Amino acid sequence: MVGYTVGASCGPGRSTDHTESAIGLQLDVGWCNGQHSSRKEKFPGSIPGPTEGILCVPCVGARMDGSLSYDSFQAWSRHSANSQAIDRAFSMVARAGKQAIRSGNKAEQEAYTRLATLALAAYMESSVNEIVWYYSGLREPDRYSLGALSVENRWRELVRLGFARRRGLSSSGVPEALQFTDRARYNKVVEVIDKRIVPLANARNALAHGQWEFAFKVSSVIVDAERMKTIRTYSLWRLTLERNLLKHLVRVVHDLVATVAAHERDFDVHVRNLNAANERIVKGSRSKWERTMMARHRRRPSGVSPS
Repeated sequence: MVGYTVGASCGPGRSTDHTESAIGLQLDVGWCNGQHSSRKEKFPGSIPGPTEGILCVPCVGARMDGSLSYDSFQAWSRHSANSQAIDRAFSMVARAGKQAIRSGNKAEQEAYTRLATLALAAYMESSVNEIVWYYSGLREPDRYSLGALSVENRWRELVRLGFARRRGLSSSGVPEALQFTDRARYNKVVEVIDKRIVPLANARNALAHGQWEFAFKVSSVIVDAERMKTIRTYSLWRLTLERNLLKHLVRVVHDLVATVAAHERDFDVHVRNLNAANERIVKGSRSKWERTMMARHRRRPSGVSPS
């Protein structure tokens, strides 16, 4: 069981212990009237650093009468479980797809690539929902308003809200009212969303509606050549690299929305990782990657399974 301590000792004489165990996670919560508290849980993949503060009980779900609601924590936990399940599924599909490449089975390779595209897009959506519902992040009205947006706009608006809350601005003031450094950071994150999230969402929309060979415009009669081109850019090689880039993006946006110190401390490192992941996509070679796998398969001793 993993322990999450949020504000267990903050607030004048109103500390209360509660345990959420139905989903295999434990949360000790104390009432703190919106103060910051000691954070003892670090987001997976965070850079080691000093203990930092997170927003306390009102973001977990305190009611006006002082009683506690675990809605946001439960929702986050369930989205997190979804993300883990989808990520495992992606690995399984990608493994089967790689074997199809090794054996030269083009039909299987294409089928597994389409399935991996759907899996990565599902992981992308589950990841943004996980950040939206993270228990030390947004307030309830913001969470529900984000849920009504398309997935790509959910990412964009989440970043806007993150900077707005961090700097005490209205969301309509972002990015115009941000200082130079924050505006540059905002533009960088949105650039990645536009370049990587939007095409993946478009490909998912077509594939989920059965448009595997031909993508259509709204009429379902006229072929959408641009969307077909987008779908065909996704190979198993690229999807593997996009998955890595997406995980770096998740860390950037999570730190922005749900932490106090980690965003300032780790942003530059996360962006360097984002840039490196993007460089591998831009400068790498799908054909070389596939040729290497096929050559290794041919050299593999009989009876030895590929990794």
